[in-house]
Amino acid sequence: MKRSLVVLLSGLLLSSFATAKGEYSHDLEKAKKEAAKTGKLILVDFYTTWCGPCKQMDKEVFQASDAKTIFKDFIVVKQDCEKEGTASSQRYKVTAYPTLHVINASGKTVLMTVGGLDKAMMKEFLAEAKKRATKKAAPKPGSGKKSG
Repeated sequence: MKRSLVVLLSGLLLSSFATAKGEYSHDLEKAKKEAAKTGKLILVDFYTTWCGPCKQMDKEVFQASDAKTIFKDFIVVKQDCEKEGTASSQRYKVTAYPTLHVINASGKTVLMTVGGLDKAMMKEFLAEAKKRATKKAAPKPGSGKKSG
């Protein structure tokens, strides 16, 4: 009985630790549906398991203690380009790793970059993506009715 309780508590602690540092989806289609419901943008991290800069960015940015804060306005999807991400990496013309795309719910790229980012660079990248997405969503001047 004690052993079962210890195993259960250990599992709960490990799962809460993983969630605190950021568990990310690997399902881009599911993320698009969620983005359509929530209005959030999607950050897609195209990576490989053997890529040094990918590993470093994962450790220092995606698994950072403040990752939830960094990515709070985004749905983060990690795509291993040798597993679940092969079709999507072809669609987004990924030729180097890591490649990051911020996309909207319809899958259109708002902003992309190639190469690893540190936390400060990631924050700047995400802020620029939000700015561009907001700018594109805003009505064009002169497209509304004239008053008066």
